[in-house]
Formats: sequence, structure tokens, C-alpha cells
Amino acid sequence: ERGEYPSVRAAAKAAGLIHAPTPLDTLTRAWRTLTPDERVRFLLDVLTPEERSALRQELVEETG
Repeated sequence: ERGEYPSVRAAAKAAGLIHAPTPLDTLTRAWRTLTPDERVRFLLDVLTPEERSALRQELVEETG
């Protein structure tokens, strides 16, 4: 029936032609816009203390 969907996008989504972005899609897109300092701040927020320690150790070994 005509008018079942409010927009072409809504109809395409219902038909499975497009998908809503996942949280990972959104995060990946946002990551590309961050400055290096913002990326470091983000990683410090989301990494556990053990993960931060392992990352620090890798960086120390890498830089000698």
C-alpha cells in the first residue's frame, strides 16, 4: 500500500537494502576524526590497567 513508510530510506531499511550503523561503525567513523591526543585520552579511558601496562611495555620495548 502506498504511504506505508514515511520515507524512501525507511522503506529501503525495512526491505533490508540498508542497515543502521552498529556502535562499532559509529566508533570507527569517529576515531578517524580524533586528534592523536584525543585517541590517547580515549584509550586511557577504555583500557583496563592491565591493558595499559601491557601497551606501555610494548612501547618501551619498541623504542628501546
